[in-house]
Amino acid sequence: MEKFRRCERLKKKKDFEAVFKNKSSFFRRTLNYNFVVKKNSIGFLRMGIVAKKNIGCAVIRNHEKRLVREFFRKMQYSKSLSYDFVCIIKKSSFSDKEKALDFYAFIESLQRGI
Repeated sequence: MEKFRRCERLKKKKDFEAVFKNKSSFFRRTLNYNFVVKKNSIGFLRMGIVAKKNIGCAVIRNHEKRLVREFFRKMQYSKSLSYDFVCIIKKSSFSDKEKALDFYAFIESLQRGI
């Protein structure tokens, strides 16, 4: 079982600020998540998650963050991808399956080179 390792997480404020400063955004009209992407020199993907309070109470926000972490953990991606990205969770009424499809579509676009 693959884990969402500590080295794959964006944790520090300076990491998030760097992504938002030098960003390119990925969004579609049907997308449940917005992504902000920045190339890194580390050699692997790193992810940060933003869940604003307008999504709902803490239980709902934490559930959404757990879903995104699970999507990231389960996906199969090229190990040569080296991006930092932040997933901004939007309020939506879509099912978890539709959210997973949006997340995987984003990763596929990273593999093709945004």
